[in-house]
Amino acid sequence: MGSTLSEHQENLFTGATDRLILMFDGDESGEKCVREFYRRLRRKLYLKEIHLDEGQQPDGLSDQELHELLD
Repeated sequence: MGSTLSEHQENLFTGATDRLILMFDGDESGEKCVREFYRRLRRKLYLKEIHLDEGQQPDGLSDQELHELLD
């Protein structure tokens, strides 16, 4: 999805679920994305934020690490 949330993507999220977990890269850009998503979606969906450590990326996590973060 890149680093921004389009109106179309926002509509897909809000039309498909009432809960969303936000997890982006553990860098400044990732934190900026979490803030943008939260600001735009907080009144429409239940949101959970997962903050990764500096340099971590969601696609670099093992299945076990991912499950631990989601619990």
